[in-house]
Amino acid sequence: MGERQEMLGRHMELRQARSRCELACEAMRDKLRVLLPVGEGVERLDRDAILNTAAALHSQLAQIAEQDIRLAALGRELGI
Repeated sequence: MGERQEMLGRHMELRQARSRCELACEAMRDKLRVLLPVGEGVERLDRDAILNTAAALHSQLAQIAEQDIRLAALGRELGI
C-alpha cells in the first residue's frame, strides 16, 4: 500500500474515532442533564456522579480537540 493510501486510511480512522467520541460526549451531556434536574433542590444532587460525568466529558472533549488537530494536519498533507 502506498504512503498516500495509508494516510487516507489513517484519516478515515481518525474521523471514525472522532465520531465515536462525539457520540460519547452527547451521551454524557444527556446524563448530566438528568443528574441536574431543574426542579430538584440542590441538596438532592449526586455530587460524585456529576463530578465523574463532567470529568469524563472533559476528557472526551480534549480527545476531540486532539483529533481535530491531527485531522487538520493529515488533511493538509493530503490536500483535502
